[in-house]
Amino acid sequence: IPESPAPASIMVRRARVLPAALAVAAGTWCLNGMIGAFVPPTQVEQGLSRRAAGVAALLGAAGLAGPGEAEAFEDAQGWLGYYADPNHPGCPRRIEFEPLKGVVVRGGDGNPGCPAGKTTSRFVIPVEVKPGADTLKFDFSSKGGPKDVEGKWEKNGIVFPDGNKWTRLVASVTGPPP
Repeated sequence: IPESPAPASIMVRRARVLPAALAVAAGTWCLNGMIGAFVPPTQVEQGLSRRAAGVAALLGAAGLAGPGEAEAFEDAQGWLGYYADPNHPGCPRRIEFEPLKGVVVRGGDGNPGCPAGKTTSRFVIPVEVKPGADTLKFDFSSKGGPKDVEGKWEKNGIVFPDGNKWTRLVASVTGPPP
């Protein structure tokens, strides 16, 4: 008895699934090859954590950054997170790492606070991180403030020269504070 042909609906599904599966397999194979090309083995030998080496691999594979950004991430990870600013209650303050900008504060302001989290303005402030230091330098000039404001880690947050303290609410990366 001759075998009956497969129904048209099964044939159509096979025709859609096979190219997608091949594309995923090819993409995975290419990505594995690219990661090795962008992360020189010397980075791990120089003492980067697995997390920082992974960041370098992902950013390098995406064509966004090189090993220097992984080192910057490594230096900044103890500072990353969400903070409360008593001078601007309810307003967001998040220290984060951006591959092309480095460490920044993303936030918003109200008048002077942000009731129910509503902001009247948003900002991104560049932050300078020095390896192993317990201080950061903030550039508030984009908000009309001073350029080199030093913030020092103290117990559970960052203290500024005027006495204001941003208390860390949630760490973005696990690990010890600075």
